Amino acid sequence: MDFPRFNVVVLFAWLPLNSAATNSIYYPIDNGAKCEPYIGDRTDFNFNLCQGLLTTPDSIYVGSSTNQVEMRSKVEGYFGLIMLLGSKECKDNPNTFKNLCSFVFRECVKIELNSKTNSTSTNTVIVPRRTCQENCKESTKLCAIDKSMFDCEMADPIYTNLSTPLPFLPPSGSPSLFNLTDIGGQSNFSVQCLDTSASNLAKATNQCPYPLVYADYPGHPAGYYKGYFFISNNSDCVLRCPIPVFAERDWHKLFVFYDVVSYFSFFGSVFIFITYVGLSKFKTNNERNLALFLTHITIMSISGILNTWVGRGSVGDFICQSERQTITGDSRFCVFNAFLFQFGAFSASLWFVIMCFEIWYTITHFTRKLELFKYYFVATLFLASLFSFIPLGLQTYGYNQGNFMCMISGSNYAAPLFWIPLGILLSIATIFLFMIMYQIYVIVKATGRSGIFKLEIKPMVLVFSFYCSFVYSVFWNYYSEHVITKKIAEEGIPRFVECLLMGNTDCILGGPTFGMMVAYIFFLRVYGLYGLLIYGFNQKCLTIWRKSIFIRNPIFGYFNSKILAKSTKEAPSREGSAANPSGLVASDSKASKKDTESPSAKTDLESTIKSISYGSDSDSEEQDENSVKLQQRVVSIPPF
Repeated sequence: MDFPRFNVVVLFAWLPLNSAATNSIYYPIDNGAKCEPYIGDRTDFNFNLCQGLLTTPDSIYVGSSTNQVEMRSKVEGYFGLIMLLGSKECKDNPNTFKNLCSFVFRECVKIELNSKTNSTSTNTVIVPRRTCQENCKESTKLCAIDKSMFDCEMADPIYTNLSTPLPFLPPSGSPSLFNLTDIGGQSNFSVQCLDTSASNLAKATNQCPYPLVYADYPGHPAGYYKGYFFISNNSDCVLRCPIPVFAERDWHKLFVFYDVVSYFSFFGSVFIFITYVGLSKFKTNNERNLALFLTHITIMSISGILNTWVGRGSVGDFICQSERQTITGDSRFCVFNAFLFQFGAFSASLWFVIMCFEIWYTITHFTRKLELFKYYFVATLFLASLFSFIPLGLQTYGYNQGNFMCMISGSNYAAPLFWIPLGILLSIATIFLFMIMYQIYVIVKATGRSGIFKLEIKPMVLVFSFYCSFVYSVFWNYYSEHVITKKIAEEGIPRFVECLLMGNTDCILGGPTFGMMVAYIFFLRVYGLYGLLIYGFNQKCLTIWRKSIFIRNPIFGYFNSKILAKSTKEAPSREGSAANPSGLVASDSKASKKDTESPSAKTDLESTIKSISYGSDSDSEEQDENSVKLQQRVVSIPPF
């Protein structure tokens, strides 16, 4: 951001910008002026002012129409503007701040003359020593201040009613002249201007108003890609990390929420990974498809939890490498984590498409079997690797200010390498999902069974849930890059600067609402929870664990048999005999009779409905041939 012209105009509005002739005759004498010691810098101000920069701090010229509090307020505005927006060269020059202080806090010259009426008494005249015009020009040139904003040759605003303008800052060859004949002095008493470059006073510039911090990093705006957020392209003051789009307490809440969601999502994804990858026996290709889909959901969850672990328990410590610098693409871990998320997201999306296609194909062609698993595996591995290694080669993995994770940095690469292809994949999968639901509707209608809504609500919830996540993430990235960033640059930073110049320490840039950021965090890391809710609470998951080594082992079997024996002894069956508890034979006979009477077509349709009951796992060994074929290829519809 360039030096804001409107701020400078406001701060210098008290000085008229009329050019003046340098060969003025006499400066009027202010009989009410006095010499005072410098009142000192404000203790509640954000940085040091003129303390130690004045040549005569014990004798400051104060005119009758002003006071030192007003004078100090003017200097504070100048200082704040230079400290925030001035270039490094401007602030490193020792004369910049000496000149600024000398413009307002002028050296007081006391002239004592013998009285004309009484030879034993004296008259005292107070006049100011003005800064040399050449010193002003040196500073304005170095600080890139245009004449339209501050003219070193302008007229003195106190004497604008004179016919001959008087310079506010006289040239070194033209001293200020005063006519003292009325009080017994000479007619052309001269006061040489103050050359601040001749003094040994210096100003330490490596300070910035709180909450900004000093960062001596060469080159703007290159520092942005090194994790520095400079208040302007010329300033060496940077925003603290995290950038103050929220108050510090709100950032803390967001970090805690991110960590909690990441942990739940991670443990949820690990549970379904163990269940469907570690314990499942993979009887069909579709079960392998599901296992690979859930594996990559777990990889996405791992990329989120790593931020917290590396950040010593908080994602805030991961993002902020120091109070002035965020993590960047120079960090190998940042690049690795971004690659992990990219690869996991693409692979999961590809397996999601494959699963939806296989389920649709099975329902419509359940007498034909697809054996394409090895082709699926090679294709998904190739595409996911391609879209993950291209950003790695282009070195576009990094951290975007205000985000919570490392990913592709910049809209020029993020859209074609992530958002657009991911959107295409999800759109294809959604088309298959609606085609699946239509086939469910046809099957249910043909069999005359009720419960259509119950069969269709689960895939609808899955589609809606994931699409909410995806669409909001796309919206957020576009909104943050094109709306929020522009708003902060055009409105937020000027307001932030103005707030700092007023001496406040709780200034914020403004940007997205707190609720928008909470939603973004949730949709960014919720996928492991989706997997847990869909696949962790169903009959299939229960069956896998019931058949697993954790349940079917000698130790568990011993205690189970003891409990079962005790339960049987205490509560004998009330219906039927011990050989036929609960009348199971009669029930099975009725069921067999009913199935025998059903037409073959209806049996196939009934079996189809049963097969696509999401998360089901039938233990029955007596299924018709078509049902067995269909059951071998149909698995639960994925949430992603």
